[in-house]
Amino acid sequence: MTLYDQITDWGNLYAAYRAAASGKHDRAEVLRHDLHAEKILWRLQRELHAGTYKHGKYRTFKVYDPKQRDVSAAPFTDRIVHHALVRQIEPLFERIFIYDSYACRKGKGTHAAVLRLQHFLRSAHDKYGEFYVLRADIRKFFASIDHAILLSLLGRQIRDNRTLMLCEQIIGSYREPAASQPHTGSLRGKQLSLGLDSSLSLSLSLSLSLSLSVSRPKAVGWTEQMKPLASPLAT
Repeated sequence: MTLYDQITDWGNLYAAYRAAASGKHDRAEVLRHDLHAEKILWRLQRELHAGTYKHGKYRTFKVYDPKQRDVSAAPFTDRIVHHALVRQIEPLFERIFIYDSYACRKGKGTHAAVLRLQHFLRSAHDKYGEFYVLRADIRKFFASIDHAILLSLLGRQIRDNRTLMLCEQIIGSYREPAASQPHTGSLRGKQLSLGLDSSLSLSLSLSLSLSLSVSRPKAVGWTEQMKPLASPLAT
């Protein structure tokens, strides 16, 4: 069974449907799917097998958390496909991520990142007394992600052509509203970032730590934010 076969397997699609609908059964779009779930999943599976699946258009709205930003949401049927894809390719990327990448990963998250950072801070204080912490936030990180680079990273781990074509369609279906360049932008959230957004930022933070001549660099990453630590002697 190929990776694409695993993605389009009925059991995987049904599990993806349940994950996409979790906590959202009171929403009209999800309720409509609940009434005809089996029929919709069979049709979706046929389209994926035949290569006729086409990603729908995104709905854009504003949120305030606390600053205003635009958020785009894919149609519910497409979110099922996102979950089905991630369920099968996530293990391929989990095995290559460094330990201290915390966004969009099982067993990680905000609290784990804070605890790890506090551990690093205490260790650095005990060893150096005074030390430096660089807090960096990549400007327009999601809006500036190049689709070709993202697909290249995917291709390093995914050897199945049909799966890569599905990834290309999903990634290419979206463009960040604020993006000034074509073929750029990545959706915030687990289903489309696939953890690669955090991997990109962690690579940058570790490169920065190494350029500071830190013998054992420490870096905690959360998608567009990173915090490398360095001793006061680093130059």
